[in-house]
Amino acid sequence: MSTLIRQTEDLSSLQAHYRRYESSSSLAEDYSSLQDDSDVIRWTSAFEQYFSWLDNAQQQLKEIRQEATEASVLDNEIDPVPDSAYDDAHFLLKMFSHYKIPMPEIGWAEDGSLGFEWRPENGIATMGVYGDNHVIYGAFFDDKRQVEGICALSDTALLRGFLMTLLNLPF
Repeated sequence: MSTLIRQTEDLSSLQAHYRRYESSSSLAEDYSSLQDDSDVIRWTSAFEQYFSWLDNAQQQLKEIRQEATEASVLDNEIDPVPDSAYDDAHFLLKMFSHYKIPMPEIGWAEDGSLGFEWRPENGIATMGVYGDNHVIYGAFFDDKRQVEGICALSDTALLRGFLMTLLNLPF
């Protein structure tokens, strides 16, 4: 079953739950209904966290787009960030959310790239996109452990490997 179909079915279930809750005649019925729908409540919480995380990140990207565009117009030494870099960034944000990776700091650079940064204990992890369907990534630590590389967004094995590195960092 596709994710979209599952989300649509789950949304219908939530709407039905809300209608049932809205029409309940007593607090006892409400409580009983909530006990019966504990799976829906757990899903609702996860659903809200997922979309609030993505909404926040997408809002940040929107603000970054405006800031980077204004800067490149004012200073011809600053490369504009291409639309395809924002597409790549959205793709990565969905992957981060899927793998439950903490939300990164998001920024832009004068070379026309978008970057993601995490600051775990004793180190830094970064990912950058230029809009060419590639990701540049690295993780550097005080104790000299490091991982770095470049991979195509379509190279899910390499990309997943770095995402697992991020997932195991002590934040």
